Amino acid sequence: MASDYRRPVYRYNDAPAALAAAKAYGHALKNTAPSLRANRDVVLAAVKKNGYALGYAHEDLRGDKKVGHGVAQAHQS
Repeated sequence: MASDYRRPVYRYNDAPAALAAAKAYGHALKNTAPSLRANRDVVLAAVKKNGYALGYAHEDLRGDKKVGHGVAQAHQS
């Protein structure tokens, strides 16, 4: 019997594509591979564009000071 489990497909699997998408559209972090959600540069670009993207970041980066400043910048503009 075949399993109905399907592996999630991520649109952004490499750092350059994930970074470009995050800079253009912060919520692109949602469609980024989990390993890149732990990449500080990708997460910082995403939260600067949209502070709510922080919810998709790896938990280790959610308390990061630079990332927090990025969220503050997003909410000031």
